[in-house]
Amino acid sequence: MVRFLHTADWQMGMKATDASALGRQLREARFATLRRVAVLAKERSCDFVLAAGDLFEHNQVSPETVTRTLQIFGDIAPIPVYMLPGNHDWYDAGSVYRRDIFRSYENIVVLGRRAPVAIGANCMLYPCPVFRRWEMDEPTGWIPVREDEEEIRIGVAHGSLMPLAEPDPVLPVPEDVVTRKSLDYLALGHYHSLRRVADDRVAYPGTPEPTRFGEADAGWVLEVELQGPGQPPRITPHRVGRLRWLEWREELEGNVCEVIGDLDRRISALEDPDHTLLRLTLTGSVNADELVILEDFRNRLDARRENRSILFTQLREEVMTTESLDGALHRAAMEDDVLAGVIADLTALGSLHASAGPVEDPRDPESLLEDVRPLEGCGVGTEALAQEALTRLARIIAEVM
Repeated sequence: MVRFLHTADWQMGMKATDASALGRQLREARFATLRRVAVLAKERSCDFVLAAGDLFEHNQVSPETVTRTLQIFGDIAPIPVYMLPGNHDWYDAGSVYRRDIFRSYENIVVLGRRAPVAIGANCMLYPCPVFRRWEMDEPTGWIPVREDEEEIRIGVAHGSLMPLAEPDPVLPVPEDVVTRKSLDYLALGHYHSLRRVADDRVAYPGTPEPTRFGEADAGWVLEVELQGPGQPPRITPHRVGRLRWLEWREELEGNVCEVIGDLDRRISALEDPDHTLLRLTLTGSVNADELVILEDFRNRLDARRENRSILFTQLREEVMTTESLDGALHRAAMEDDVLAGVIADLTALGSLHASAGPVEDPRDPESLLEDVRPLEGCGVGTEALAQEALTRLARIIAEVM
């Protein structure tokens, strides 16, 4: 039986492009998380730790970053730490893993060769290091088929699992490699979200701390236990990440004051705001006199960040005024008879519940969008759909004209 921690994609020394103002703070958070993982390896009496690529952001990371990383891993000796070069820290003549300091730690092993590595009496590790930044060849192709029926076989690679990967993937890894090569477990890195497939015989732990917005289900390391050859792995995910990267998208419709007030309350109710990064995107349309509401909200968000009641906020506004959308529709109607007819039909359908009645000619100066938001108590019927279509048409016209 073997028990180990499977981790990957630390990107130590990361640039933090999504929150560059917090770059140093985010890099420090990764060291704190790395220390938690080191403690976990000792608490769980792991036989070894396996880092499946991209431990470092690139091969030119600072000596300080490398020294601090190795010291944390070195402190868990005699537990071995096996480090696989990935596509960020690939193994060539200038690789970070070739620096002299790696030889200062007896428990740290760089997996720089595609050759079996014996772990104990009956466990064999099959590493698939990356040798070039952009590699399109299958990294696991070299692994031999099983010859020893008593041997626990663990593959470790950094790449894109097929068929889950995008077209033209970097380092394509066939999902059936575990059956073709009789592997008991394939430890992968490259994807930053936790994924477990093939009856848990293939897994990505994801990045232990998110590196940017949009990395869902990150913040884990995996404790893997293999009872023997052919036995299913027992995987226990451990939450180690501390930072939360939240993305909210809110459409401004109806009462803008109420929508913004609800957002204020949600932000105030956030758990652990000191470790929360929030990207908020506002969409939709507002009247020109409602822009001051958005300005006040923007100022309150800035104040929360400056008062350190939240770690980071980013506000994206994809909002247009109804006045500008009205102008776009009128210009389109003046310039294109076909669009004029479409706008007139949609305006008539969308104004059936309006007291003023439909606008007969979209070239007239009257507002086409004064009833653009769904009327109170109005279901999603023909009128509401027509209003929505008219609004979307106005936004498209405004963006291209």
